[in-house]
Amino acid sequence: TADITKDDALIASAGPLADLTLGSLGLFFYFKTKRTKVAKMLLVFVIVPALVSFVTNAMPVYPADGYYVFQYFFS
Repeated sequence: TADITKDDALIASAGPLADLTLGSLGLFFYFKTKRTKVAKMLLVFVIVPALVSFVTNAMPVYPADGYYVFQYFFS
């Protein structure tokens, strides 16, 4: 396999970090602001996919972004 450069690892970490940021902001607005039930339900439709996407992207398996970050730090 080709060597993973620092730039590759930074680019690969952008996807999971964006998902984590979106999920965290959604959780903040869900718990810390007064919203109607409909608005909270819509926030759940943002929070859950963002956090699931973060977990799947951060896994260190080949097609996921976590693989490149893992390879950069541990190879």
